[in-house]
Amino acid sequence: EFVHAHAGSTFTFDEYSTDSMNMMIPGSRDTMVSTVLRTDGVAGNATGLLVVEERKRSSKDTMCFGYEANNNISVYFLGSSSPLMTIPVGTGIVVNKVTVDTTIDQGDTSITRDTTITTPLGSEDITVKGQPVSSKKFQFTLREVAMLNGARLFTASSDLVLNYAASLGYFVKKASLSRPDPFGGWGKGRIQTLIDYNLK
Repeated sequence: EFVHAHAGSTFTFDEYSTDSMNMMIPGSRDTMVSTVLRTDGVAGNATGLLVVEERKRSSKDTMCFGYEANNNISVYFLGSSSPLMTIPVGTGIVVNKVTVDTTIDQGDTSITRDTTITTPLGSEDITVKGQPVSSKKFQFTLREVAMLNGARLFTASSDLVLNYAASLGYFVKKASLSRPDPFGGWGKGRIQTLIDYNLK
């Protein structure tokens, strides 16, 4: 059964950041509440999207999610015309996408090439409110290469593991591992796990 969340549904996540050893950073724990504001969002040619506000202690963001006819899930930034990622919940088939953006400014040509791959990883039960919730697990991988006048500026990569529960119509866990950034620093990881929900 593929449930569709309705306006007013809420999903509460426990969240914390991780260090270079993927251990929790003290003081980073927070609670994120995702609220479905409406289900008539528009992005490009896509309509009927869930508009979801993600609110934390000191920040908030808005994302859009689309339930596709084949039960896949598309994820959009608010105002974007094409999905950031498509999660093959229904098809179970690897999704590959390549986007290339070219900019010419005062004779300089910059090219950014993004390659994304979303791969099914099987099933996993996630405990929510003391009960196991069946989920499908996916890995989203982004590889970004930036070029300026034919010379490589930097290469960056990131990986995100997502657990999606069809019975809730939403995610039950999101995990990104810490990793070196392209400028010699270190990017923190983040773990978000569903601890409560209220379906409308």
